Amino acid sequence: KNITDLAKFLARTCLPGVREAQYGDSNGVTNSYKNQAVQFVADWTEDPELLYIAYDGKKGKEPDFTSYYYPVGKFFVMRNNWDDNAMYLHTNADQGDGAHSHWDDGSVIVAAYGNYLLADVGYLGYLVDNLPHRWQISSRGHNVVEINDYCQSSRSPNTMDTALVGM
Repeated sequence: KNITDLAKFLARTCLPGVREAQYGDSNGVTNSYKNQAVQFVADWTEDPELLYIAYDGKKGKEPDFTSYYYPVGKFFVMRNNWDDNAMYLHTNADQGDGAHSHWDDGSVIVAAYGNYLLADVGYLGYLVDNLPHRWQISSRGHNVVEINDYCQSSRSPNTMDTALVGM
């Protein structure tokens, strides 16, 4: 069950074509999980949803949903269908909490017709005193609206919101 849940998570949250959405600290929009994890688990478990996604609708059963909310990660994924040219939107509202958090509530990742249109910045490094890292986790490093030129703020005591104001 756990391996099936992981494969479904990948299939549901990835860009159309089961390409990595480069959300948060990931770093490879060109990575595709279709012929790797998803297809392997689909064949192994014979899960109808995974088979449909892994084999472009030639096997299995089309999922009966096109939107999904993950309450633990607090993010939403929406698409108009399950093919490689689907319109896709990802947004999150995790309140910037945790070791890998970013100040990006309400940011969006958008893909449509086989094109990656609005991206998340992905991984730049973990050195906290590094200006590119501070930009990466800031609101300005994401597709998010700022109000009165202020970044969102993290609940973590070791973040540096003020280092980015006026950037």
